[in-house]
Amino acid sequence: MDEVCNLMDEVRDLMDEVRDLIDEVRDLMNEVRNLIGEVRDLMGEVRDLMDEVRDLMDEVRDLMDEVCNLMGEVRNLMSEVRNLMGEVRNLMSEVRNLMGEVRNLIGEVRNLMSEVGNLRSVEMSVPVAPERRAPTPSPRTGHFEEPAAAVNRQTAPRAGVGRRVRTRG
Repeated sequence: MDEVCNLMDEVRDLMDEVRDLIDEVRDLMNEVRNLIGEVRDLMGEVRDLMDEVRDLMDEVRDLMDEVCNLMGEVRNLMSEVRNLMGEVRNLMSEVRNLMGEVRNLIGEVRNLMSEVGNLRSVEMSVPVAPERRAPTPSPRTGHFEEPAAAVNRQTAPRAGVGRRVRTRG
């Protein structure tokens, strides 16, 4: 009977240990439940963050598309600028050519003006035949008198008229 009592004491001790183990398992289960709840909460936060990352990636993709489009426009504009610069170079060349022609024409005009000046000086030095007027009665005597010779330079024949003038150039 002592043995039974000892066995019973041992069983009681074992039962106490089992109860303690069960309490510890319950505590561990509660901790596991709490950890699972925290993991669920963290997983929700991770999902939210992933959604935000996806949204940001969509925005980045849209911005990259926009940058690509702008780069294409910049390339097109640069091509237009190169074409315009070529046109400007061509126009500048044409302007230089025209300026040369203008300088040549100015030289020709100077030569012609010099020739005209020479012709005028020759014209002024050539004697012009006097213009004859019809006789008119003199207010003093009432008789017809020969009028004095008058020179009309506008109708008088000019020296060198009809001659071709040579120019330099």
